[in-house]
Amino acid sequence: YVKLAFHGLTQLSPEELSNLYDSSIVRESFDGQEYAMIDTLFSLSEAYLFVQLVDLKDEGKYPVLEQKKLYENLRRCQRRS
Repeated sequence: YVKLAFHGLTQLSPEELSNLYDSSIVRESFDGQEYAMIDTLFSLSEAYLFVQLVDLKDEGKYPVLEQKKLYENLRRCQRRS
């Protein structure tokens, strides 16, 4: 059950939630590669950076095409610092 979701910093409407999640498979765990645990203050800042990059990507200001690649780039940059 998804009650609230965002794309970047934009909250999805109830109709968008219904279209995205009503037909999705129910998962018993969220430990796959397509999920990131946000369970520390460090990972919270990482998540906030990611949603900002999603918005930049949607505005055409960030050239990465896939969100997975966007996240990988973010993680790589954080490991370097």
